[in-house]
Amino acid sequence: ILEYAPVLIGIADRRGQLLQFSEQYRQTISRSEDDFMLREMTGVFERHEVTRSEISHWIGWREEHFLTISFPVRRGANEHVDQACSIAMDITEQKKAVEALRDSEARYRNLFDKSADAMLLYDGENITACNDSAVRMFACQSAAELLKTPLSELSPVLQPGSQPSEMLFRERFNEALRDGYCRFEWLYSRPGNEAFFAEISITV
Repeated sequence: ILEYAPVLIGIADRRGQLLQFSEQYRQTISRSEDDFMLREMTGVFERHEVTRSEISHWIGWREEHFLTISFPVRRGANEHVDQACSIAMDITEQKKAVEALRDSEARYRNLFDKSADAMLLYDGENITACNDSAVRMFACQSAAELLKTPLSELSPVLQPGSQPSEMLFRERFNEALRDGYCRFEWLYSRPGNEAFFAEISITV
């Protein structure tokens, strides 16, 4: 089992001597990383009074590779630690996926913030985010002011054709939920009851 284990496993005694290791360990761990793990395993013996049986570390490993390492222990009859083990898993792909997601979110955020079009994020009840263009369009002093404003207060009570704004917007929002997208013309109002028309695109 140790020889063919798909993870990196090394077992050391109280003197820090490596007793057994998996083939993955031999092929993967460099001298400096081997020294690191032996130091950590030796430290487990010195901290035998600590009740935790596992100590986790993140370390860099060669070029753009990462391992997550834990150090479970085996206790003898006197409850002292007599053997420590290092178990490592390559998490490079997970790390790359997380970084790619962060990069994607950063690009999206930049497009959102810098767009010349007014953009709002709406959760079905409240405005949760807005860009500077939206703040200017609604003549607010800040994004915080706009975020505190109920969506219903950004429109007159009635739309052209005497349709209630709240009911009509809900219909359009439900249409976007159903189809994934909805575009329509809308009558908004700024402070002081200044009305203006805008084309709205809702994407969900």
